[in-house]
Order: sequence, then structure tokens, then C-alpha cells
Amino acid sequence: MIETENLKCIDKNRCSTDEENRLLNTYMGKLFGPEKAAKLLDKYFFDLSRKIDPLIKHLEDRNMMEIRKVAHQLKGSGKSYGFEYVTDAGIALSSCAKQEDYSGLKDLINNLDGYIRRQKKILSQYSVSP
Repeated sequence: MIETENLKCIDKNRCSTDEENRLLNTYMGKLFGPEKAAKLLDKYFFDLSRKIDPLIKHLEDRNMMEIRKVAHQLKGSGKSYGFEYVTDAGIALSSCAKQEDYSGLKDLINNLDGYIRRQKKILSQYSVSP
């Protein structure tokens, strides 16, 4: 089984100041400022959240090839947007899929979902609107 301890959610019900600082201290936050970055990142995390249900479905179907495709997308987008957690989650998902570690995949998908929800909660504090 893949070690997933470093990808566990800290607290699903609150956003820490450290996490908020990391979110807005990304390359985009520095380039565009907090409000514009929040708007762009809100779209990014919305798109990421739309990958969770397909990942769950692929896991239920035991479709490791599709999980690896999504994992590859996560690795690339995490790197591009400066979210190491998303990149690491993509790497771990790919590794678990190769090993057919269904329990590890379920944990990783749940942890990624929690991470995305926390980031969206932080971004909502900036009154992001389309």
C-alpha cells in the first residue's frame, strides 16, 4: 500500500491561516494580487472538483487506465498552478493505480476532495464572482 499519511486532510471544517497564506502566495497570487488570483483559482478548483466523481466511478469500475489519465492531468495542472499537493496527489494516484491499490486510491480521492473543498472555502472569503 502507498503511504498516504502526508496527503491526509488537516481539518475538514476550518481553513488555517497558514493554508490561506500558501494559497494566495502562489505564483498567481504574487502576479495578479489576491482578488484576481482568487477569481482565477476559483475556476481552477471548480474544474478540479469536477474530476472527483469520475475518479470515484473509475475506481468502482476498477478502470486503472482512466485513473492514471486523470492522475497525469493532476500532476501537470498542480505543477502549472503551483499547487504541490495536487501534483503529489496525482503522483500518488498514478502509483496506486499501477499497483491496483484500491484502498489507497479511495483514501487519496477522499483526501483530494477534502483539499479542494478547503481551498474553495478559502477562496469564497474573497467574494469570488464570475
